[in-house]
Amino acid sequence: MFLCHSYHEDSYGVICTNKCEHRLTCQKPKRSLMIPAVSIVCGSKGTGEEAGVKAECFSIEETQPDAYINDLIFYGHDSSDVLEITCAKPGCNNRFHMTESQWNKFNDVYYRKYGRFMLPYCSKQCQEEHLRLLLPGKKIVLVFVDIGKDRKCNTSVVFDDPLHHAVVTQ
Repeated sequence: MFLCHSYHEDSYGVICTNKCEHRLTCQKPKRSLMIPAVSIVCGSKGTGEEAGVKAECFSIEETQPDAYINDLIFYGHDSSDVLEITCAKPGCNNRFHMTESQWNKFNDVYYRKYGRFMLPYCSKQCQEEHLRLLLPGKKIVLVFVDIGKDRKCNTSVVFDDPLHHAVVTQ
C-alpha cells in the first residue's frame, strides 16, 4: 500500500490503488505506508566502530515479525531528515525511505528502552525469508555504514559461533 501525492490537490495524499487512472504511467515515487520489520530480543551485545563503520554483535533470544507505520506518512515526503535505507535481508539491494528519527529508534532507542533491536525490510517477503534464519541461540552481527549524504547501508550476518565465523571470513 502506498500514499500518493501526485494527482491530488490537498497535501495529505491518498492511498494509491489499482483503481487510479494514472497508476501505470505515474513516475512519482511511492512511499510505503508500512515498514516490515523484525523485532529481536537481544542477549549480550558487543560494539565496535572504526572509520565510519559501526558493527554490533548480539545473541538472539527471541524474534517476532512486526510492522511500523512509516513516519514519512506523518511528516510528509519532503521532510528534511529523509534517509534512503537498504533492506536488512542479506543479498537484497532494494532501498526504501524512512525518517532519520525513525531509523534512530530502530537502531538505538528501542534497544536502550526495551532490549530489542529492529531490522527494517523493503518488503514482507524479505522480512519472512530473513526471519527463518534469525533463530534463538544464534548470533547476529549488524554492520552499519554511512554511504553518503542521506544514505544508510545496513547488513547482517547470522551464525552459531562468532569465533568460528571470524576465522572463516578472514
